Amino acid sequence: GYEAGTWSPSRLQGWVVCPRKAWLEQAFGVSGEDAGAEDVDRREQGDLVHRFEETSLRAFGTWSEQGWRTSACVPFSPDDLNAHWSEAIEAVFEQTPWLGRTDAVAMHRRRAAIGDPPPGATSPEPAPTPQGELGRLLLADAALTGVSPMATEWAIVDGQGEAPAVVLSDDMEPQPLRCRIDRADEVILDEARRQAAIDAGLIDEDGPERLVILRDVKSVVGPQRTKEQERHLRALYDEVQLAAYALAWEAARPQDRVIGVGISSVGAGTWHHVELDTAWTVILEGLNIGQVTSHLWQTHPSALRDGTPSSPFRRWLQERALTMARAVQAASEGHVNPTPSKACSSCSVASACGVSHL
Repeated sequence: GYEAGTWSPSRLQGWVVCPRKAWLEQAFGVSGEDAGAEDVDRREQGDLVHRFEETSLRAFGTWSEQGWRTSACVPFSPDDLNAHWSEAIEAVFEQTPWLGRTDAVAMHRRRAAIGDPPPGATSPEPAPTPQGELGRLLLADAALTGVSPMATEWAIVDGQGEAPAVVLSDDMEPQPLRCRIDRADEVILDEARRQAAIDAGLIDEDGPERLVILRDVKSVVGPQRTKEQERHLRALYDEVQLAAYALAWEAARPQDRVIGVGISSVGAGTWHHVELDTAWTVILEGLNIGQVTSHLWQTHPSALRDGTPSSPFRRWLQERALTMARAVQAASEGHVNPTPSKACSSCSVASACGVSHL
């Protein structure tokens, strides 16, 4: 079997999707060209989006070197958005060599990312005001007035700086889970909302001290107006990453409560989707925390597996944890069966698999 000293969401996802591929890649280091992988341009675009988001958030307030906010809990609200844009984009411009290229491909990608240069510019320069994909991301960030950014590109660790041990199943030892969150927000509760939460039994003397929303930032193509939530839905139902973040966060920070997770899709527009725990829907109504979605109540009951009353969000977390537990168990027991699918035609280890032709 395969024993991982520390698991990560990507490693777990590999075993969930195809144990054979995960085994070949993780146990033996087999690799090859993935014909279905996104092109270099999209990967670079994704890196640019992440770099800008981190730089922009860190330019407001004070932050630790590791990416944890050390200043007061306030919404992201720069006094002068244009000045903030210029500061952040100039820093990113210096860190991203292709933005300064003058070939046609670079010019097209630069214009899509940061808009048109100032009139009369003789060399590649950022637009003076928020434009392009990154400009729309900045404006969407500023619209999140109900939350305060508390971590960006932060490795989720406990008070000792270690990866938290997460309980995935009652009949399995806690598993060290190493995660790096793109963005975590603290929900800002005024006294009226806090009192409503206390009256509803959601907050008591034992906490939680903070309500947290975890976001994974993705660069996307488009999307079409009718497919804005496509990437968000895939993360909720096909992947384990968001659930792994939530479980790791609460294991590392037991006084916090994760009440929402989601994908921030950055493309033709920016959508900060968040699947909100329905227990908090009424209390947080009217608070600008992103594009709130309500999918899990349609697919998950309001009770845990043992019948304990809960919310669909908590049941989803439990089910995702069990999916991860099965992946860990399959790896440790050497269950490396392939799962043939359309993806086999572009699999990076197809030549070593033996069943990709099926």
